[in-house]
This record gives sequence, C-alpha cells and structure tokens, in this order.
Amino acid sequence: MRAIRLHVCVDRRLHSGLRGAPLALPCSRLARIACLTLALLLSVACSQRGAYEAVQQNRLNACNNEPTPELRADCRARNSASFEEYQHARAEVLAEEMPDAE
Repeated sequence: MRAIRLHVCVDRRLHSGLRGAPLALPCSRLARIACLTLALLLSVACSQRGAYEAVQQNRLNACNNEPTPELRADCRARNSASFEEYQHARAEVLAEEMPDAE
C-alpha cells in the first residue's frame, strides 16, 4: 500500500506539467514519517538489552559446534546469564574499579 501512495505522488508530479517542481507535500510528509519510523526502529533495535541478547544468542548458537554433549552443556551454562544478571555483575566490576571517593 505504501508503494501505491508513493506511486500516486510521483504520477501527480510527472503529469502536472511542472517537471522541475519539487514533489507534492504529501510525498515529503510521507518521506519524513518513513525516516522517523526508521530512526525509531533502529534506536530500539540497538538498545543495550537488544545488543546483549543478540550476542548471547550468537554465543548459544556457537555452543552447538562443541564436539561433545558435555562441552555443549558447559558452554550453554557459561552463556545463560540473563540481562539483569549481566547488569548486576557489570555494576559490581565497575564499582571495584572505581577509586574510593575518600
């Protein structure tokens, strides 16, 4: 349906006799909405949680390449921390690395 609307806007421009004129307002508004939607989707897709879960899923998939069932189970156990567990462990490490304020 989006392609049809864009096609209609382009057709109006081509058939209007004003070939050098910019696209009609509805087309530019549609382009702005599409750009904003894309930016929103990218920001959500690149959140810290999303990045963590994607990396964790890749690590779990890599566990399937281990040669024995025991090694696969160990690999899955090492890579099964939830995002909340990761955040807690990260906060502890950062707190240890920070010099005392005293």
